[in-house]
Amino acid sequence: DQALAAIALQDASPILAVFFYCTGEAAQQWIKLGFSVGEFCDKNPVLSKLIVQPTTHDENTQGCSVVLHSTAAFARTHTGVYGASSSAARVGDAATDTSREESLIQQMLGALADVPGLPPTGAPSMEYGPLLHRWGNAFPRGAPLSERLTLCAASRVGFCGDYTDTPARMGSVEAALLSGLSIGKRVGTLIETKTE
Repeated sequence: DQALAAIALQDASPILAVFFYCTGEAAQQWIKLGFSVGEFCDKNPVLSKLIVQPTTHDENTQGCSVVLHSTAAFARTHTGVYGASSSAARVGDAATDTSREESLIQQMLGALADVPGLPPTGAPSMEYGPLLHRWGNAFPRGAPLSERLTLCAASRVGFCGDYTDTPARMGSVEAALLSGLSIGKRVGTLIETKTE
């Protein structure tokens, strides 16, 4: 009960993410930008972050993944769209409006195209995508769940994720990883204790 009460006090900022992948000259244009994460100023009402991740397939083929993060305000304005290929739609049977999805992708790509000095984002430059994904709990806010509350042995429930207390920054991949490792070790110790 204490763990659930603590989690209930947390909040999270959503984002919409648009992902695409390109190869060849299109990939080179993104890679030549020379950065992997760029944050947009508060004046951009649509985009908050741009992530560029180069990949090498072999000595002759280099590609690049590009991910756009919307602002939380933009994501809150456009609820009910999850992305047709998202886990919410595929596994959770969340209904998503594909016509609105395409419109949101175009709005986000349009906002990117308005930024001077960035490569073009037209369909011919993309090997894969663009795809939309709603990340509903992208950035948790509030007090992290205390480590002492992450394992409820009597209920056989454990909590892990970027919203729990770890040495890493709350809301980070590192926090999620560390909490998963911690809860895994603690569950393992419980199993060993019960089998002895």
